[in-house]
Amino acid sequence: MDRFWTTSLGVEIKDSEYRITIDEGEDYVITRDRNFIANHCGESIVSTFIKSACGRYIRPEHIGENYTLKEGETDLYEFVIEHFQEYI
Repeated sequence: MDRFWTTSLGVEIKDSEYRITIDEGEDYVITRDRNFIANHCGESIVSTFIKSACGRYIRPEHIGENYTLKEGETDLYEFVIEHFQEYI
């Protein structure tokens, strides 16, 4: 597993956002219109977030990267839109 994978502390759906808490100062956020990393520096737009095949790790997919999902991995934007669209 490469150095960009991380684990989360939890998930909250509130104010039209699916927010994945990475640590006390950083969240991965999915909305209908955009995906971004929110931290003490502000917001950084990303293409999507990828969940590992084992389901324990998450990584951002930055704009301009051409990452191809490996077997069992999940595009979290697509997952959230499919399963939680009514909440965001």
